[in-house]
Amino acid sequence: MHGIFISTPHDGLIYIAERSRKGSQKFLWSAMPEAPIGADVRIDASTVPRGIRRQAYRWLGKEST
Repeated sequence: MHGIFISTPHDGLIYIAERSRKGSQKFLWSAMPEAPIGADVRIDASTVPRGIRRQAYRWLGKEST
C-alpha cells in the first residue's frame, strides 16, 4: 500500500495527499504552486478537484465515494 499521492499540475497547483500517521482512513491534503517558489499549504479536501481526489483514493487504496 502506498502512503503518498502527488498529482500532476492542475491550474498551476500540485496536490499532495497522504495518509494520516495516526492510522485513520482520512487523508491530509496539501497544495503547492507548480513553480517551486513556495512551501506547500494544508487545504481542505473539498477544495481539491474531484478528479484528483479520485486518483488519490485509487492510488492510496481507499474506495472513492
